[in-house]
Amino acid sequence: MLRDQINTLADGKNRIFGYDIIRCFAIFVVFWAHGIILVPTELREFYTLINFIPLEGVSVFFVLSGFLIGQILFKTYYKSTNFSRKSLNNFWTRRWMRTLPLYFIILVLVYLIDPSRRENFNIFHLFFSQNIASPNPAFFHVSWSLAVEEWFYFCFPLVLFLISKLTKSKDKPIILSVSIFLVIPLLLRILHYNDPELFFNGSQRQTTIFRLD
Repeated sequence: MLRDQINTLADGKNRIFGYDIIRCFAIFVVFWAHGIILVPTELREFYTLINFIPLEGVSVFFVLSGFLIGQILFKTYYKSTNFSRKSLNNFWTRRWMRTLPLYFIILVLVYLIDPSRRENFNIFHLFFSQNIASPNPAFFHVSWSLAVEEWFYFCFPLVLFLISKLTKSKDKPIILSVSIFLVIPLLLRILHYNDPELFFNGSQRQTTIFRLD
């Protein structure tokens, strides 16, 4: 059964070395991509040779994070006789306590230290909504990936919770929730494929509604 497979994955007590290898690879790809700003102009052609690898480090992090945090969510879901609002709030609280404090500290520091960026700041940065349906603004530009993750960790458990209230089955809500989050972002990317503002400068990669899968 689906619950048995999830519990088997989530019950491992030993650190899995393979996950650390994947993290190291993703970190290397991210640093390599951004490190070009430190490379002398005459060496950049050589430096970019590695870019033939068709992988994006942030996407690797998305997959690994979804896999690991998904196990925690599904384990909580299956161990609860009733997946209640308390279970939902506990999951959100654990996620947010690991990310929100540091995010807001950096947000304030960026605002105070770099006055040139302040004109691009708006209230949506406080709710991770700065790139929810449009390209990420220049202020704290790298926050786009965290916004994608935060919205996924908010929306997916909520959808799972709502669907679980409509059926007594334990497996169907998970299957339906996963299907929704695979199909809807894909359809949105297809519908907006001809939008030059999003798809011809790479902005769709940093827009939350296109990355929730």
